[in-house]
Amino acid sequence: MPSAIRCNQAFTAIFILVSAAVAILVLTACAGSVSTPEATAIASLPSVSATMDPEQCELESALAGAMLEDADALCEWDVWGQAEQALYVWAVCESASGTAMSAPAVVRLDVDGHVTAVSLPGNGANYGPDVRRLFPRYVRKRIFAHEYDARAAMERIAERRGGGGFAIYLVDQAITAQEMLQADLGELRLEEAPIISLDDIVAYDPATHEIQLTDSAYGKIGGLAVPVQGVPFVVCVGRERIYGGAFWASYSSLSYEGIVIDTLPAMTDDPDRTLRIELGYPESLELFVGEDLRSHPRIVESLAAANRLR
Repeated sequence: MPSAIRCNQAFTAIFILVSAAVAILVLTACAGSVSTPEATAIASLPSVSATMDPEQCELESALAGAMLEDADALCEWDVWGQAEQALYVWAVCESASGTAMSAPAVVRLDVDGHVTAVSLPGNGANYGPDVRRLFPRYVRKRIFAHEYDARAAMERIAERRGGGGFAIYLVDQAITAQEMLQADLGELRLEEAPIISLDDIVAYDPATHEIQLTDSAYGKIGGLAVPVQGVPFVVCVGRERIYGGAFWASYSSLSYEGIVIDTLPAMTDDPDRTLRIELGYPESLELFVGEDLRSHPRIVESLAAANRLR
């Protein structure tokens, strides 16, 4: 399986009620179920985060494609109900150019949970009749009452866009560096905050893959407890998980066939404040297995846009 995980994987939907006000969408199989409006109406659903799951990515891409014809746009949404293989949502999507749209939508799923279609009401005189045709009464009431807070959704998109660049996350579950070589990155649970973000990077050399860090970030890496078998990480750009690897310390007697970042320079307080992303430990093209995604276009674009390329 490729290491780069695009936000287009299959999902199905289950709803777990957490409180009367907030519900969390957990995406798993429910083919053929029929639910009542009372059981499926959901008050509020925060849609995504920097490390959102691939199933949420698929829904976001489907909404963005239908609303803006731009599958890479960012979206926020609330799910207001479900009937058989249809989700009733209100969504706001915004493209990188600033084009935005806010509208109710019907997301249709097949029996395996794949998004098959997104239906939107028309504009102008068609809006009211289309809403009545597409949505059940309990959802229509919320639509015509303008309950969705589009301004708050746009603020969340702005926050995501501001923190959506290159970042390195530690894996927040039990997995070894060796297991990372075969892992589906989309299934991994990552820590909420990155251990290295764009704000931590002074400069990145795309030819050597050396990262010069700020003093505080370099100290954080130097203080990371790295056993001889390494500490797994995932490199992301926004919501896209590009490749996995492991922090390694070059005093380790164990070899590793994946991508590594040697933390020993940070432990010794090297004044250059520079780490290098390497292929294998000890670094060797003969030892390294897998695909070298260090120069993935999304990574280069993110670092260039942030003026971090050396």
